[in-house]
Amino acid sequence: MWRELLTNISDNAVKFTGPGGSVRVWCAEKYADEERVVYEFGCADTGIGMSETFLEHAFEPFTQENETSRSRYEGTGLGLAIAKKIVDRLDGDIAIESKKKASELL
Repeated sequence: MWRELLTNISDNAVKFTGPGGSVRVWCAEKYADEERVVYEFGCADTGIGMSETFLEHAFEPFTQENETSRSRYEGTGLGLAIAKKIVDRLDGDIAIESKKKASELL
């Protein structure tokens, strides 16, 4: 399941990061005992970003920031929704921090 989670998140980051940009994915063990291990996974990119308004809907199925995104970036709007379902199944948390790049506000 973690592989599918990281694939969905990193694919989304790559899709919305242009040539010359960067995507960084990492994992850190946060806690471990005899019964449970807690990991923190992260992904950071230099892509187009998301507006504050859209962040409220980013994990909803078939959502993209605007109608031109679907044709411009070729996607269904399911990557983050699938990631959220996986995290929920694993009793985890998922969050996004993002700001829309000024060049994309036009």
